[in-house]
Amino acid sequence: YLEINSCLEIALERADLISELEGPKAAIETILKIDTKNNSTKIKALNSSLAGFHMKLNEYEQAIEHLSKSHDLSEDDKEKSSYLNKIEFCKQQIELSKKYDQVLSF
Repeated sequence: YLEINSCLEIALERADLISELEGPKAAIETILKIDTKNNSTKIKALNSSLAGFHMKLNEYEQAIEHLSKSHDLSEDDKEKSSYLNKIEFCKQQIELSKKYDQVLSF
C-alpha cells in the first residue's frame, strides 16, 4: 500500500511541476502515461488530478468525466460529496460560458 501511494504521490507531484513549467496540457499528457494496473485507488487519484488540469484549461466537460469516474470509485461519503460539488461547479461554469456566448452574439 505504502509503495503504491508513494509512487503515485511522486508521479502526481511531478505532474503538478510539469503543469507549472509547461502548462496543464503537458501535465495531462504525463498523467495519461501512468500505468494504473487496474488499481482503483490510483485510477481515482489520477482522474481527480486530470479533472483539475482540465479545469485549469476551462475544459469543464472533460473535468466532469474524470470527476464522475473518481466519484464512482469513491467509498467515502465526504469524498463523494467533494466530487459532486466540483461536478456542480463545472456545470455552472459551462452554463456561464453559454450565457456569455449568447450575450456576445447580440
